[in-house]
Amino acid sequence: ITEQAATNEELAADNQRLARANAALTAAGIDVQAQTQALRQLNQQLEARVAERTGPLDVALRECKQHSATLAAVFDQTPAAVCLLRGPEHRFTYFNRRFQRQYPDRMLRGRTVAEALPEAAAQGFTALLNQVYATGEPYHGREMPLLEAGPHGPGERVYDLSLIHI
Repeated sequence: ITEQAATNEELAADNQRLARANAALTAAGIDVQAQTQALRQLNQQLEARVAERTGPLDVALRECKQHSATLAAVFDQTPAAVCLLRGPEHRFTYFNRRFQRQYPDRMLRGRTVAEALPEAAAQGFTALLNQVYATGEPYHGREMPLLEAGPHGPGERVYDLSLIHI
Protein backbone atom coordinates (compact mmCIF):
# COMPACT_ATOMS: atom_id res chain seq x y z
CA ILE A 1 0.00 0.00 0.00
CA THR A 2 2.84 2.38 0.64
CA GLU A 3 3.98 2.10 -2.92
CA GLN A 4 0.46 2.88 -4.10
CA ALA A 5 0.21 5.80 -1.70
CA ALA A 6 3.49 7.20 -3.00
CA THR A 7 2.25 6.86 -6.58
CA ASN A 8 -1.00 8.62 -5.64
CA GLU A 9 0.93 11.44 -4.01
CA GLU A 10 3.08 11.82 -7.12
CA LEU A 11 -0.04 11.86 -9.29
CA ALA A 12 -1.65 14.46 -7.02
CA ALA A 13 1.48 16.63 -7.21
CA ASP A 14 1.56 16.23 -11.01
CA ASN A 15 -2.11 17.18 -11.19
CA GLN A 16 -1.44 20.31 -9.15
CA ARG A 17 1.46 21.28 -11.43
CA LEU A 18 -0.72 20.65 -14.48
CA ALA A 19 -3.55 22.69 -12.99
CA ARG A 20 -1.17 25.62 -12.34
CA ALA A 21 0.27 25.31 -15.87
CA ASN A 22 -3.24 25.14 -17.32
CA ALA A 23 -4.27 28.25 -15.38
CA ALA A 24 -1.17 30.10 -16.63
CA LEU A 25 -1.83 29.01 -20.23
CA THR A 26 -5.49 30.01 -19.95
CA ALA A 27 -4.49 33.45 -18.65
CA ALA A 28 -1.92 33.78 -21.43
CA GLY A 29 -4.53 32.72 -24.00
CA ILE A 30 -6.94 35.36 -22.73
CA ASP A 31 -4.12 37.94 -22.92
CA VAL A 32 -3.30 36.89 -26.51
CA GLN A 33 -6.97 37.18 -27.46
CA ALA A 34 -7.13 40.67 -25.96
CA GLN A 35 -3.96 41.70 -27.79
CA THR A 36 -5.26 40.23 -31.05
CA GLN A 37 -8.50 42.16 -30.68
CA ALA A 38 -6.59 45.37 -29.94
CA LEU A 39 -4.43 44.81 -33.04
CA ARG A 40 -7.55 44.24 -35.17
CA GLN A 41 -9.01 47.52 -33.93
CA LEU A 42 -5.75 49.39 -34.62
CA ASN A 43 -5.62 47.86 -38.09
CA GLN A 44 -9.20 48.94 -38.82
CA GLN A 45 -8.41 52.47 -37.64
CA LEU A 46 -5.30 52.56 -39.80
CA GLU A 47 -7.19 51.30 -42.86
CA ALA A 48 -9.84 53.97 -42.31
CA ARG A 49 -7.18 56.70 -42.06
CA VAL A 50 -5.43 55.44 -45.20
CA ALA A 51 -8.73 55.34 -47.10
CA GLU A 52 -9.56 58.85 -45.87
CA ARG A 53 -6.23 60.20 -47.09
CA THR A 54 -5.94 58.26 -50.34
CA GLY A 55 -9.55 58.55 -51.43
CA PRO A 56 -9.11 62.03 -52.94
CA LEU A 57 -5.86 60.89 -54.57
CA ASP A 58 -7.63 57.93 -56.16
CA VAL A 59 -10.28 60.27 -57.55
CA ALA A 60 -7.61 62.65 -58.88
CA LEU A 61 -5.72 59.75 -60.47
CA ARG A 62 -8.86 58.49 -62.21
CA GLU A 63 -9.58 62.02 -63.48
CA CYS A 64 -5.99 62.38 -64.68
CA LYS A 65 -6.19 59.06 -66.56
CA GLN A 66 -9.48 60.15 -68.12
CA HIS A 67 -7.99 63.48 -69.22
CA SER A 68 -4.99 61.65 -70.65
CA ALA A 69 -7.23 59.29 -72.59
CA THR A 70 -9.26 62.23 -73.90
CA LEU A 71 -6.13 64.07 -75.06
CA ALA A 72 -4.78 60.94 -76.71
CA ALA A 73 -8.10 60.45 -78.54
CA VAL A 74 -8.04 64.07 -79.73
CA PHE A 75 -4.39 63.88 -80.82
CA ASP A 76 -4.98 60.55 -82.58
CA GLN A 77 -7.76 62.10 -84.66
CA THR A 78 -6.01 65.34 -85.56
CA PRO A 79 -4.62 65.64 -89.09
CA ALA A 80 -1.31 67.04 -87.76
CA ALA A 81 1.64 64.90 -86.72
CA VAL A 82 1.89 65.30 -82.93
CA CYS A 83 4.51 64.06 -80.48
CA LEU A 84 5.21 64.78 -76.83
CA LEU A 85 8.78 64.86 -75.57
CA ARG A 86 9.81 64.85 -71.89
CA GLY A 87 12.85 66.10 -70.07
CA PRO A 88 15.99 67.88 -71.14
CA GLU A 89 16.95 64.88 -73.27
CA HIS A 90 13.68 65.22 -75.28
CA ARG A 91 12.45 61.65 -74.86
CA PHE A 92 9.38 60.50 -76.85
CA THR A 93 6.52 59.76 -74.45
CA TYR A 94 3.63 60.04 -76.91
CA PHE A 95 3.12 60.34 -80.65
CA ASN A 96 0.00 60.00 -82.74
CA ARG A 97 -0.46 57.63 -85.68
CA ARG A 98 0.25 60.38 -88.20
CA PHE A 99 3.63 61.08 -86.60
CA GLN A 100 4.49 57.35 -86.48
CA ARG A 101 3.54 56.97 -90.18
CA GLN A 102 6.31 59.44 -91.03
CA TYR A 103 8.82 57.07 -89.39
CA PRO A 104 7.32 53.59 -89.86
CA ASP A 105 10.55 51.65 -89.36
CA ARG A 106 11.79 53.51 -86.30
CA MET A 107 11.31 52.79 -82.64
CA LEU A 108 10.34 56.09 -81.04
CA ARG A 109 8.72 55.49 -77.66
CA GLY A 110 11.13 55.98 -74.78
CA ARG A 111 13.98 57.05 -77.04
CA THR A 112 15.43 60.54 -77.31
CA VAL A 113 15.12 62.61 -80.47
CA ALA A 114 18.88 62.23 -80.97
CA GLU A 115 18.56 58.42 -80.77
CA ALA A 116 15.40 58.04 -82.86
CA LEU A 117 15.97 60.82 -85.40
CA PRO A 118 19.74 61.41 -85.57
CA GLU A 119 19.45 63.34 -88.84
CA ALA A 120 17.04 65.82 -87.20
CA ALA A 121 19.50 66.28 -84.33
CA ALA A 122 22.38 66.79 -86.77
CA GLN A 123 20.39 69.46 -88.64
CA GLY A 124 19.75 71.59 -85.57
CA PHE A 125 16.32 70.43 -84.40
CA THR A 126 17.72 69.31 -81.03
CA ALA A 127 19.20 72.78 -80.58
CA LEU A 128 15.73 74.28 -81.15
CA LEU A 129 14.26 71.85 -78.62
CA ASN A 130 16.99 72.77 -76.12
CA GLN A 131 16.18 76.46 -76.59
CA VAL A 132 12.46 75.97 -76.01
CA TYR A 133 13.11 73.72 -73.02
CA ALA A 134 15.54 76.20 -71.45
CA THR A 135 13.56 79.39 -72.05
CA GLY A 136 9.96 78.19 -72.04
CA GLU A 137 9.40 80.36 -75.12
CA PRO A 138 7.53 78.60 -77.95
CA TYR A 139 9.08 78.24 -81.39
CA HIS A 140 7.08 78.23 -84.64
CA GLY A 141 8.82 77.41 -87.90
CA ARG A 142 7.29 77.48 -91.38
CA GLU A 143 8.42 75.30 -94.27
CA MET A 144 11.46 73.96 -92.46
CA PRO A 145 13.41 71.42 -94.55
CA LEU A 146 14.60 68.16 -93.03
CA LEU A 147 16.89 65.81 -94.97
CA GLU A 148 16.05 62.23 -94.06
CA ALA A 149 17.51 58.85 -94.84
CA GLY A 150 14.32 57.08 -95.92
CA PRO A 151 13.76 53.44 -96.95
CA HIS A 152 14.17 54.43 -100.62
CA GLY A 153 17.19 56.65 -100.10
CA PRO A 154 17.69 60.18 -98.85
CA GLY A 155 14.89 62.67 -99.27
CA GLU A 156 13.77 66.04 -98.06
CA ARG A 157 10.61 66.77 -96.12
CA VAL A 158 9.30 70.22 -95.35
CA TYR A 159 7.65 70.84 -91.99
CA ASP A 160 5.58 73.53 -90.35
CA LEU A 161 6.74 73.10 -86.79
CA SER A 162 5.48 74.28 -83.40
CA LEU A 163 7.52 73.58 -80.30
CA ILE A 164 6.08 74.44 -76.92
CA HIS A 165 7.28 73.75 -73.39
CA ILE A 166 4.64 72.55 -70.97
